[in-house]
This record gives sequence, structure tokens and C-alpha cells, in this order.
Amino acid sequence: MVVKHRVAVLMHDVGRAVELAELLEKRSAIAVLTTSSDELYQALNRNPIDLIVIEQGLAGFLTGVEILERLFSDLLRPTTLLLGELSKEEQRRVEAIGVQRVLAPESSPEQIVSTIQQLLRSAAHEADVISPAARHIVQRADYIQPLPQLLVKLVTYLRDDNLDVTRLVRDISTDPLIAADLLRHANSSAVARRQPTTKISDAVNYLGARKAIGVAISTGMLRARGALLGDLPPSLHQWHSSRAVLTACTAA
Repeated sequence: MVVKHRVAVLMHDVGRAVELAELLEKRSAIAVLTTSSDELYQALNRNPIDLIVIEQGLAGFLTGVEILERLFSDLLRPTTLLLGELSKEEQRRVEAIGVQRVLAPESSPEQIVSTIQQLLRSAAHEADVISPAARHIVQRADYIQPLPQLLVKLVTYLRDDNLDVTRLVRDISTDPLIAADLLRHANSSAVARRQPTTKISDAVNYLGARKAIGVAISTGMLRARGALLGDLPPSLHQWHSSRAVLTACTAA
């Protein structure tokens, strides 16, 4: 099965954006064209986006860097390619939010697509633990809020020897249900903590990063399972539950 990467595009010149999208389609990618920061935000919420292409000079009030700063303060951080000439201050801000690559605004569509492919190959190498089938399931699960790629992101943390706990806390905090379940687990009788935990950061530090990730993934998968199995007969529910327990015991 060929896995098609999703690339969100926000550019000032619509014609140039369409040309880029057509070239991406020829390279087995799915281009998601957006015309504003709101549409880009919605695209990130609807589907797992592998890469963002955004221009610095846009028609609205916000620049590309300003849009990225606002997105990255609230959401997970997909690989990003920025097109534009930047001042020293803008370069500092771009480095601070972790933009992977900056190209000149006059770069040709072929140069842009070539850079996109390089960035996607690099990102795929870092996240090779995730199978295409798992990505497909998460992509369909639009009831996992606020971003379908939250569970995908959490899985990649399990192979990160230099895990950034601050980033992990921020990512878990984007999903109220997962955050609430983590706090409930940290305050359960099984953990037997003397003082109640009210902050996600405290729960992660007390449980440990890997345990916290396990709880978060478990919550997300239970929610996904409930939605996927909602219309099945009780006999299949029972079979699936038994199989899930056996799989969990084997994995443990």
C-alpha cells in the first residue's frame, strides 16, 4: 500500500499554490490548499498533516512566521517549510519555534517539491515505528481531538531517548479528555499519592514520562475503539474485548 503524505499549503499567489499542488499530486502526495490561517488551522484539525508549506508574505494581517507562532503555541508541530526573506529578528523567531527549512520566495515549484520530499523522508525516518495501517486508522478517527496526530506523536516519544517532558506535557494538554484521564489515574488509589494532583506536569513527573504516555495512548485507543465498534452486535464486542486483553498481556 502506497502511503500518501498530506501537505498543507498556504501561499499568497493562488495560481502558484495550485501549480505546486498539481506537482505534489504527481509525486504521490495529497496537497491541502488553504487561503487563510483559519483554513490552515481547520485542515490541521481535520486530518493528520505531514508537512506545512507557508509563505512569509501573505495577503492578510499576519505574516507566515506570526501564523506559525500561533499555531505552534496551541498545536502539535508538523514539519514546516517557510518561503520568504527573513530579517534577523524573524530568523531568531523561526529558530525558536523549530521551522525545519526556509527557502527563498522565488524558489520554483520543482525546488519546493524537492525540498518537501527531503523533509518528508527525514520525518519518516524519525517516525518509522508507526506503520501505514496505524496512520490510516488515526487519520479516520476524527473524534480524537484536537488533532488526529496526537496519538501518533505520543508513540514517537517512546523511542526518543532525549524526551522533552515540557513538550510532552503541552501535547497531552491539547486533549481535555486524555488530560483528565491522566489526572484521574495519577490520583487513583492504585497510585496512592498523599496529595491530590491537579497539574498535568505534576502527573507526568510523578508517574514518569513512559507511564504517562501509556495512559494517554490507552485513553485515546479506548475512545477510538468505542466509536469503531459502536454498531457491532454484543457478541463481537465480547470477542474484541477478550482479544484486546490477550494482546495487552502479550505486549506487557
